[in-house]
Amino acid sequence: MLTFNWRVTYRSEGPLDVHGAGLGVVLADRSVEVGGEDLPVIPGSSLRGVARTELERLLRSVGRFVCQPPHPDRMCPHVRSGTARPGESGSQGKPVSEAEKQNFAGLTAIGREQLVFCDACRIFGSPWLSSAVWFSELVTAEPVKVATRTSVSVSRWTGSAESERLYSFEFVPAGADRSTLLWVGNVEGRLEEPLAGLLLIALRMVSHLGGQKARGFGRVSLVRIEGHVGPSRPDEPLTEDVSNKLMELGWARLERASAPDAKGGSAHD
Repeated sequence: MLTFNWRVTYRSEGPLDVHGAGLGVVLADRSVEVGGEDLPVIPGSSLRGVARTELERLLRSVGRFVCQPPHPDRMCPHVRSGTARPGESGSQGKPVSEAEKQNFAGLTAIGREQLVFCDACRIFGSPWLSSAVWFSELVTAEPVKVATRTSVSVSRWTGSAESERLYSFEFVPAGADRSTLLWVGNVEGRLEEPLAGLLLIALRMVSHLGGQKARGFGRVSLVRIEGHVGPSRPDEPLTEDVSNKLMELGWARLERASAPDAKGGSAHD
C-alpha cells in the first residue's frame, strides 16, 4: 500500500462557473462558490467528480468493468455480485436491503477484499466502501474579482431564445495573464501502487471544471502535481521518476485488463 499527500495545481484557460451559496445578497440568479476568506474556490467534489468520470471513461475504453454511479443500486458490489434488481443494473438477483448494508459494514478487511469492486470504486469509494482518497477545495492566492453575465435560455426545439427566460450568473473571469491564475488543492489517501498510478493518470486527464462547458467555461490545464509518498507515511518526495513509475504501473494494469484471454475475451481482475 502507498500513502500519499499530493498538492495539485491547475491553471484557468478561460472563465470558471462554479455555483455555490455566494456572499450575502447577490444580485444574480446564480452565484459562485466562496471559501472561508470570501474568495472564489473550486470545491474538492468538483475535481473529484471529474477525475472519477475520466477514470471511468478510460477503464471502459479498455473493456474493464465499471459500475454506474451515482445510483447506489447500480454500483459495486451489488451490480457485479448479482444482488441488484434486474433492469436497474443489468444483473440478476434481489434488491439491496438494509440488512445487506449492515452485514457488509460488519465485514473484516479481508472479507471486504473478497467482494469485487471496480477500480473506480476502490479509489473513490461507493455506498458500501469508504473512499480511499480525500480532495480539498482548490483555492487561488491571487485576488479575483467576480464578474456577472446576463444570458437567456435557448429552446432545443426552435434553436432560438425562449421568452421570459432571461437570467444572470456570476463567474470567475480568466486573468489578463493566464499563467498567474492558478488553483491549488490537496489530494491525500492510501492506495495500492497501480491504483495510485491510475489516480495520477486521471488527474492529468482533467480538462474542465465547473459548469457552462458548452459555452466555453471551465477549461483548465494541469500545471504540476507535487508532494510526498511512502509505504506507511508520505515521507518520500514525489519526483518525476516516482510519478512516472506509478503511472507505468497504472498503465500496466489497464493493459492486463485489455489483453485477450485464452477464450478470446478480456482479462479482468
